[in-house]
Amino acid sequence: MFEFVRKHTKIMQVVLFLLIMPSFVLLGIEGYTRNQGKGEVVAVVDGREILKADWDTAHQREATRIRETMKNIDPKLLDTPEARYASLDRLVNERVLSAAA
Repeated sequence: MFEFVRKHTKIMQVVLFLLIMPSFVLLGIEGYTRNQGKGEVVAVVDGREILKADWDTAHQREATRIRETMKNIDPKLLDTPEARYASLDRLVNERVLSAAA
């Protein structure tokens, strides 16, 4: 069998390509359409949703800002549930102030 593979490498490449590519195409399309959804909603302020992705982005921005201002801070302190909740709280407060204005 290995002798056949060695002699007919081009044929085997085509066969493997035809077997593998449809699975990548199908899984790739499914993954793309799944990520097109809105995502998990963590809060609603004035009828506008705050998604988990928005929360993660706001937390990363805030953690970066804190690291830049306080060089000797322990990075583990910024990844605690309390710190994440505080960033969500600030994001909600920003949206409330924006809605009130």
